Amino acid sequence: MSVISFKRIKDAIDDVVDCLVHTPKNVSIELEKSLNKISGENFLSKVDLPPYPKSTMDGYALRHTDISGASRDNPIPLKLIGSITIPFKKYDLEVGEGECVFIETGCFLPSGTDAVVRIEDTYREGEIVYVMKTLAKYENVSLPGEELKRGDLILKRGIRIKPWHIAALRLHGVSKIEILNLRVLVVGIGDEFLEGLHTPFTLSLVKQWFVEYGFLKAEEIVIGDNKDEIKRIICKSLPNYDMIVLCGGTSLGMKDYLAQAIKELSPDVYIHGIALKPGRTTILSAISGKPVIGISGLPVAAYANLELVVSEILRRWLRVEPIIKPRIKAILTRRVTTKSGVRALVRVRIYSKGDSYIAEPLLAGGSGSLRSLLLSNGYLIVPEDIEGFDEGEVVEVVIHSWF
Repeated sequence: MSVISFKRIKDAIDDVVDCLVHTPKNVSIELEKSLNKISGENFLSKVDLPPYPKSTMDGYALRHTDISGASRDNPIPLKLIGSITIPFKKYDLEVGEGECVFIETGCFLPSGTDAVVRIEDTYREGEIVYVMKTLAKYENVSLPGEELKRGDLILKRGIRIKPWHIAALRLHGVSKIEILNLRVLVVGIGDEFLEGLHTPFTLSLVKQWFVEYGFLKAEEIVIGDNKDEIKRIICKSLPNYDMIVLCGGTSLGMKDYLAQAIKELSPDVYIHGIALKPGRTTILSAISGKPVIGISGLPVAAYANLELVVSEILRRWLRVEPIIKPRIKAILTRRVTTKSGVRALVRVRIYSKGDSYIAEPLLAGGSGSLRSLLLSNGYLIVPEDIEGFDEGEVVEVVIHSWF
């Protein structure tokens, strides 16, 4: 009878990543549709922003040397010769000694000026402005390149595109952008699904996890418990996707054919069993330089696998930015134990109490408990080298939902 040995997660990931030689292609999409997709290129700023010295407040543009020693007890008069009120317009004005120009926030300074005094620090009598404050050179002025400098890295390959990236690219007149054309096929395995006896809801969890990650194409199919059909689907689909994730059939039951099917395809690497709880029967393999991964069809085990294993494989293989989830320190309400040498994901409900955060482990139900995922708003990772945490211990928890 076959048995499953459990490999340490890091070692398993190392072995798989070493065999992932496939490089996903880029695809060009509209800039406005690129939010949270993964950049496929580096983009450097081609402009300085502002292009000219710019006022950072409403006031009067002047020469700072003209008002040396100015104070409320010693206001210095300047002649008002004009006004600048339209941002980004370069006015044809020359300000001479003893003169000033009214200027609004965001407007370019006229020639001959190097500072802006606030309206609050002046008073006006006709065409004479009295300045009641001494200024340094470039005070209240944004200099060229201060807001964005030519050569600044706006976008780096492998990072998720955020609203500020889109804004900066629009400034450069960009309408389309290169992103990683990541494609995953999620395969649900089980005769019960084909016969309509059960809904393969875990497929939605897995598929939407990849969508959130930044995959452009995440599709799902359902097949029966048939070794030859599993092999056929993998061989047929692999040329059209960057990775395949198969849900279900990873254990050693009479109808669990996934392990045998993958082994018969002569994978570049094959690992069945990792030291992860839940999710120990995970299958990690590479075929034609692409990841082919078998995970449990149970939702909690699938989620643990995605968060602790698949995300790290993607980060190292694709050299992409992981989804960064906030972490906080919280006090455990009960002891959490696990077997030494196994990394565990424990669902927790996090809440605040006084000045502290509390983490309540959700122990109801096993790896098939969808309810425990719905009730949780975070999770605790128990490392391999310890056997758990004590009640009252302060631990680091990962937040995945607001609390």
